[in-house]
Amino acid sequence: MLWRFLTAFRDTGPAACPRAPLRPRSRLHVACAMAMALVATLAAHPALAVTYLWNVNGSGDFQQAANWSPTRTTPAATDVLIIDKGVPVTLSNVPTQTIAQVLITSGTNCTLTSTGAHALTIGAAPVRTSTCSSVARSR
Repeated sequence: MLWRFLTAFRDTGPAACPRAPLRPRSRLHVACAMAMALVATLAAHPALAVTYLWNVNGSGDFQQAANWSPTRTTPAATDVLIIDKGVPVTLSNVPTQTIAQVLITSGTNCTLTSTGAHALTIGAAPVRTSTCSSVARSR
């Protein structure tokens, strides 16, 4: 008895249960829901960090894009900066900026200077140095 009831309502193809077309308002709701899902997905993923390597021996301008490899044209709070020249370096013209991390390695002695009151804010990751490196701050 139950079998006859269930088989009486089975799908026998597209004509058996035609779908009603979406109304324009329904299409708008679907499009908005999809757009909101995309925005939520993109917002959940932080920007990818880019690692930049200081490519100047000696003194150089921190804000000069060509002094970093790859060229640092768009500074971001997720940037990782590596200074590993193995010789004393001075990075001048340090702006007020937030970065994710600074790595000073290879025995590099690094001095950061700026004119005026500027703050280089380092995100969750601290300044990391090798045992032979030092960081100096001057104004």
